[in-house]
Amino acid sequence: MILAALLLLAPASQSVQHLFDVDRANSLIDWDISSPSYTINESPDKFRLDGGLVLGLDSASAPFTSGRLDGALMFTVPTILHGEIPNPIPFLPPLATFDIEGLQVRLTSPSFAINPGTGAFTAIASMLTTAGTLTTGGLLGNTSQPIFGVGSLPTPVNGSITQSGTTLMLFLDLDVNITQTIGTDTFTIVLDGPINATAEVSAANAPVLSASLPLVVGATATVNAVRMTPGAPTFLAGSITGLGPTLIGSLGVTLGIASPVKVGATVNANGAGAAAWSFTVPSVLAGRSVWFQALQNGLTTQVFGSFAL
Repeated sequence: MILAALLLLAPASQSVQHLFDVDRANSLIDWDISSPSYTINESPDKFRLDGGLVLGLDSASAPFTSGRLDGALMFTVPTILHGEIPNPIPFLPPLATFDIEGLQVRLTSPSFAINPGTGAFTAIASMLTTAGTLTTGGLLGNTSQPIFGVGSLPTPVNGSITQSGTTLMLFLDLDVNITQTIGTDTFTIVLDGPINATAEVSAANAPVLSASLPLVVGATATVNAVRMTPGAPTFLAGSITGLGPTLIGSLGVTLGIASPVKVGATVNANGAGAAAWSFTVPSVLAGRSVWFQALQNGLTTQVFGSFAL
């Protein structure tokens, strides 16, 4: 039994972080919404995931014995997911409608053991929404609200991490439930399907950004970048617009966030390549999703998505 074998392996330190690119074409997720009160139809009934995953592993290349999901910024394709409660009288409009637009999620887990021979593992994963808007109509009320901060319970997720040549291949058999309350009704969203992603061994220990999640208005937030160029000027960019390519010609890089602004002062990365910024979260960010990315001349981290309460 694979699970029993994995539990016998003592997790090692996940000292090497890998940035995996999600393979949109091969990450097709089936979603279903259920409610004790209503029948719900979804459109489309499947969507694709795109974006990235951060995975901590115990070495740069296979074989691996332990890992940890360190977050992600994945988003749905298409960007609008539609649902409706049908009218029992067929020729009349639906009783209610809703649209989930711009949904972004991240996956995290505690350390898990990896079978070094097969690459198989079971992670206790949690999914958290970091961006998105829910718009409803009909008997659910005519409302529009952000849906960040909605999470799943920790759930066993089977997967594997293998290597072909210089490419690492990650597979996750996603099966998580997210519960959302609208008015007095509770809706359960089930996401079920494969996530496939790849990373190059040569890109191990790439620059990685982490930030406070959530940001709390009036409190101090901290953003950390690691594995930057030691001693080099390092900048932090932030956006409340979302994802989108932005060329920074003076530094020769393209950011993955739209309409970025500089956050805090320019800092020089220390001898280990680390840089940090701390700031008081302004009230203008309340109820908003926020995206960060650190950059240097010719170098960027991944995009980190957070939200402010």
